[in-house]
Amino acid sequence: MIKGQGDIIAAVLIIIIGIALTGTAYMWGYPLIEKRQGAAIVERITNAFSRDNVNSLTNKIEFIANNGGEDTFSIDTNGIWILKKGDTSDMYNPDKNCILFSFKSKVSNIAPNIGWVPISSPNTNPTGTAGIDDPSVIFARSDISEGAYNITYKLWFRQLNGTDNNYLILLKPRAGSSTVSTAKSLRISRGKIYSTGNLIITEIEILLG
Repeated sequence: MIKGQGDIIAAVLIIIIGIALTGTAYMWGYPLIEKRQGAAIVERITNAFSRDNVNSLTNKIEFIANNGGEDTFSIDTNGIWILKKGDTSDMYNPDKNCILFSFKSKVSNIAPNIGWVPISSPNTNPTGTAGIDDPSVIFARSDISEGAYNITYKLWFRQLNGTDNNYLILLKPRAGSSTVSTAKSLRISRGKIYSTGNLIITEIEILLG
């Protein structure tokens, strides 16, 4: 074999081996990168609802309910918001008076296909005790769908019973606002405060999108 031909063949072999090694590394490495990215997203969403985060959706709503004003909550993940407005005639229903955020992920921090799991408080009763329990309960669920996890967080507001009065934060869409949105921000403001018997209701208006 002529030396020049041998050098060319050797160079081609080196290129082929390099491409094969790169392909193998990609096949093994990309799923790992996807999982790490997914884990980071799940952690951020968990933090977005956590009571330990002063800027979480949970804390922003409760702060505005107590102090008035309005604020914007933003999230950096693609997903779907669903607002299920409160109804005083059905206030003990955990599928009412709540706001949900659903997103897709390659990883999950919640056991899949077991339904709603409370992640904020062991007391998930329809009513709580003022001064002891939180006015809201945070739930999460994970459902396997098309080779990924469909993860949903739910922030549900319940009645708190006091010595003389009971209290309820009531969620409602702002006038003209949708109850479903894929936007990455929402606007929170305090609406009316009124009483029905000994139940004091504070309305929180949510503007999606």
